[in-house]
Amino acid sequence: MNTILHKSISRGVLSVAVALLLGTGIANAGKPGPVGAANCTYFGNSSNACTSELGTLCAAIEGAGSLKPRDRDTVVSKTIGADIKLEQDKILEADAKLYKIELKLDSLVNAPKPKIIGGDANAISAALTAAQTCVDGL
Repeated sequence: MNTILHKSISRGVLSVAVALLLGTGIANAGKPGPVGAANCTYFGNSSNACTSELGTLCAAIEGAGSLKPRDRDTVVSKTIGADIKLEQDKILEADAKLYKIELKLDSLVNAPKPKIIGGDANAISAALTAAQTCVDGL
């Protein structure tokens, strides 16, 4: 199987798995609206030291109307991943997930044709900084 096809299949399987895990259903996987809202409701069931900051980050991502659904889902998934790592007491891995969000945000802002507007980027950046500060303090 060629690499591109394999990556495409892997992403599709991951999207379906995340949708099922979050109880959002396959029909809505990768679409804006209720799927994203359901993703952020994950933080209502989490209880680590940085859940509040990560939930705020998730809400900022969801509120970024200039983000394409695919980019939004990617960043929300990384935010949930960071929370899961904290639940497992894997602080360095959670910090790495937040760093990946920072890199993704930078790439979206600095793309030849920016994929996120300034106000959305600033809101996510502020929430990300608070989440990183929280995780770094653990």
